[in-house]
Amino acid sequence: MVGRWGARGAWAVALLVLWVGAGWALSLDDVRHRGVLRIGLEDEPWGFFVRWQEGVPEGLCADLARALAKALGVREEIVAVPWGEGEPGSITGTWQAEDWSRFDVVVSPVAIMAERQGKVTFSLPYTTVGQMILVRRNGGARAPENLRLGRIGVAQGTSSVPAAQEAFPDATLVPYDGGEALATPLRQKEIDAVVVDSPVALDFLRRFSDIVALEKLLTRERYALVLPLSADRSLVEAVNGFLSGEGKAIVDRWSRGDGGKK
Repeated sequence: MVGRWGARGAWAVALLVLWVGAGWALSLDDVRHRGVLRIGLEDEPWGFFVRWQEGVPEGLCADLARALAKALGVREEIVAVPWGEGEPGSITGTWQAEDWSRFDVVVSPVAIMAERQGKVTFSLPYTTVGQMILVRRNGGARAPENLRLGRIGVAQGTSSVPAAQEAFPDATLVPYDGGEALATPLRQKEIDAVVVDSPVALDFLRRFSDIVALEKLLTRERYALVLPLSADRSLVEAVNGFLSGEGKAIVDRWSRGDGGKK
């Protein structure tokens, strides 16, 4: 009997670990009882959304993360998370590996996409962005059709990839690790253009005078916060309530271009 109960106990522990790791039915009461909201934030810079200064996160998403935890009545625990390629512990791992072992919610620039909606719960969208085409100012490409057979840089694993595939079906797509990695190869003529989210594109245009945009927006996308698919309604509604009120005010301040200052 002892052996059988020991085996059952081991199975119970294993199931508990899986339950916690998957974020199963995480509720607002669970978060408040724990006193901490674990927030996944991308570990690479992404326009004005995410910046890291000596290990301290700044930007729109960092402000949203801190204010969300405060609104829920708990302290924030911000976890630096790679975008990844679907592996556990990464942002993309939340919908590909279905792994929530490191955080409860992702507050980062994540686009709402149909293929992701069956794996996670998206909050209300907090902003609308899009894909932009950037080229060298003196590169000779003055219209998208000039890039039909070109080499197009994209940030792998992002919505830039399907946007570039649709816009340039005959071009060669060159993947890079993150949006920030696209500026150097473009400026050094290793690629002919990049397709990247507008926040990163606008940051490039501000920083590099030798980069220009061909079109204002190639696509339109909505960014949202990401929770487990099984997140309890109480937590989802609390997050959406925050985004409709104080969260919207934070986004509006950052959208004015004044660094989120009140």
